[in-house]
Amino acid sequence: MEISRGLAIRILRYCHEHRDFYFPFRVVCKEFMPERQHNENFSDVEFEEWESVATDKKYETFELWENLQDLRKGTTELLAKGFLEKIRHGDTRMKKYIFYTTGGFTFQSNSNAIYPDVENCQILGWTKGYNPKKAFEFLKKECPWLCGSTFNEVIASELKSEKTYHFNLKN
Repeated sequence: MEISRGLAIRILRYCHEHRDFYFPFRVVCKEFMPERQHNENFSDVEFEEWESVATDKKYETFELWENLQDLRKGTTELLAKGFLEKIRHGDTRMKKYIFYTTGGFTFQSNSNAIYPDVENCQILGWTKGYNPKKAFEFLKKECPWLCGSTFNEVIASELKSEKTYHFNLKN
């Protein structure tokens, strides 16, 4: 499995600093042995060589190869937990979603207008889920009033982060 240079360095360093941790994969690098022809051959990188890899930018093509030899109880438990989580939930990372609708109208404060002042979207809520459909189910449970509202079409957008930025129009 291909991995990034940064991840390869993190793995090598972690395994070097945690000698009692058994990592059931070999970190291999295509460019690691300069005397080799550059073809499909990869070389194992030892954990204690992490600093050399980190300082030399020519090492850039990394992969993880299985190394299931000395499986310890802790290792098999970690593997089992990862597989079970994948089977139970598919993608194991909960993502955050914002739900909104283009239905409804908005008037500015103190408006006397007959027609809405702003074309807008109504935010219905935020929630997390393994995918948009699961997150929508969570939203309906968290906000049961939504099902009784006059809104029909609901749009979900995944939020990359939960960072918020505040601005003033008058400054």
